[in-house]
Amino acid sequence: GDWFWWGWHGDDDPQPFIDLWRDMFDYFTYTKQLDNLLWVYAANWDYGAIPSVDHFYPGDDVVDVTGLDIYQNGLDIPLSNYQTMVALGKPFAITEFGPTHENMDGSHDYMTYVNKILNSFAQTTYALAWHDWPDHKVAWVSNQNYQAVMNTPCILTRDELPDLVLETENPAGQEASASVFPNPAAGSAVLKLPEGMEVK
Repeated sequence: GDWFWWGWHGDDDPQPFIDLWRDMFDYFTYTKQLDNLLWVYAANWDYGAIPSVDHFYPGDDVVDVTGLDIYQNGLDIPLSNYQTMVALGKPFAITEFGPTHENMDGSHDYMTYVNKILNSFAQTTYALAWHDWPDHKVAWVSNQNYQAVMNTPCILTRDELPDLVLETENPAGQEASASVFPNPAAGSAVLKLPEGMEVK
């Protein structure tokens, strides 16, 4: 968006954005050695005169997930935008969604949004409803049928996530804990254990 200094300001040349993305990727990944980040390329489904949703795509080697921000009643957008993102070969997400700005009044049935995702955007891995702000009701819980949405079998809530249980060699008797950092771009995950522990 044009509200960010690095966003679109009428210039269709994607290279400055791509250069900035790749510079950030190198800095965080190699200089700071951070391996617990997911890099999500999320485009607005329709913004100004940008030619296509993948116009600023920085490359497969620096993107883990692709997505669309969709502020449109009922997620009613051309399927070609979704198909363009899916064709990039990465996990797809609806990275932000909600009704149009003039309709953020809490009256929307989010169950219809879930059905739209199931029927039209079947490869969606997650969907994020933005939070509320004054005079704007966008959050799941601020719209209609959110309890039915949360009880839908295809919806996984945090309390349903499996626990990671590891058997560890722990001679000092300290509490065992481990962290897993997935890296879809590399097709791998990093497992970090406290010093002196090992997976049995």
